[in-house]
Amino acid sequence: MKKKLLFSMVTVFVFFAVTVMVNSVSLAAEKPIKWRCQTLWPMASPSFATSALTLSKKLEARTGGRLQVEMFPAGSLMPSSDIFKAVQMGMLEMGAVAPEYFITQVPLGEIGSGIPFNFKETWECVYFYRWLGFEEMLRKACVKNGVYYATDSIFSTELVTTKPLVKMDDFKGLKLRSAGSMQAYFDSIGAAANYIPGGEVYSALSSGVINGAHWGNALGNASMKLYEIGKFHLRTPLRYSGVAGWILNVKTMEKLPKDIQEIIITTLNEEFWLKTNQYEYMAMKKINELEATGVKMTQFSDAEYNAMQKAAVPIWDKIAAKDPLNAEAIKIIKDFNSSMGRLK
Repeated sequence: MKKKLLFSMVTVFVFFAVTVMVNSVSLAAEKPIKWRCQTLWPMASPSFATSALTLSKKLEARTGGRLQVEMFPAGSLMPSSDIFKAVQMGMLEMGAVAPEYFITQVPLGEIGSGIPFNFKETWECVYFYRWLGFEEMLRKACVKNGVYYATDSIFSTELVTTKPLVKMDDFKGLKLRSAGSMQAYFDSIGAAANYIPGGEVYSALSSGVINGAHWGNALGNASMKLYEIGKFHLRTPLRYSGVAGWILNVKTMEKLPKDIQEIIITTLNEEFWLKTNQYEYMAMKKINELEATGVKMTQFSDAEYNAMQKAAVPIWDKIAAKDPLNAEAIKIIKDFNSSMGRLK
C-alpha cells in the first residue's frame, strides 16, 4: 500500500515537473512581439520621456516582455503629419499624434485639438472627455478608419507676450503666433495672428515680428525659451484639449493575445489620468519658478473671460457645420458651459 502511494506521489511530481519544464521552454522560445511607434514629440521634449518612454517600459513589464514597443521621436521615420496614415495602412503598428493631424479623415479631430475658450479649468475638459462621452465619440470615428485612439492627457494652452493682457481689447493690433481655430479666433477679435514654424518662433518673438505666442502651457512655452523674451504670461487658458493621443492599427491589435490587448487598453487608460495629473502639477511648479525669475502673471476677470468665450461661439459654429459629429460635440460643449453659468 505504501509502495503504491509512494509511486503515485512520484508520478504526480514527475508529471508536474515535466509540465513546468515544457511551459518554461515554450515561454522562453516565444519570440517577443516588436512594434514601432513614432511620436510627435522631439527627443528633447519632456513628453518623449514622461509619455513615450514611460509607456513603452510599462507595456513591456506588464506583458512579461512579450510586447516591446520601440519609441521614435518626431521626424525620425516620417513627418508627424503622416503618422496617422502610416498607422492606418499598417506601416507602423502604433503612433502618437495631435488630433489636428487627422482632421481630413476624422473631422472631429479639430475639436479634440481644442477650440478657443472651450473650458475654464482642467477638470471641465476631463469631464467632457470621460463623463460626457467625447473621447468615445472620437475613438469610434477613428475605428471606422481602422485606427484605435486613446488620449494621452488633458492640459491647457496659455499665451506668452511682451506686453500685459488684462482685457479683451488688449488683443487689438497684437501680433501673435498661432494656428488653426485659435488663429481664426485671434483674427476675429482684432489681433493679427500668423502661423510660424516652431523653430522660428523664438527669433520672431525676439525680433518683434510677433508680440506673443503659445506652445501648450507654461511647460511647453518654457521648453521653447519664450520667457527669455516674453515677460508676461496670461494665466487665463486659451483652451483645453487632449493635445496628443495614441493610435494603434486595429487589425494588428486584434491579432495580439487577448490578455495583451487588455493590458494595452488598461495601461493607456491609466496613463491618461496619471499624465493629466502630472502635467497639472508640473505646470503649476513651472509657474512658480517663472514668477521667481520676474515673469508677470495676468488673469482675466470673470466678465472678461465670458466676453472672450462669447466671441468664440461663431468659430465653434463654423466647426460644427463641417460634420454631424462636430455639431453633436459642440452642442455638448455649449450645454456644459451653460450649466456652469456661462454663455448666457
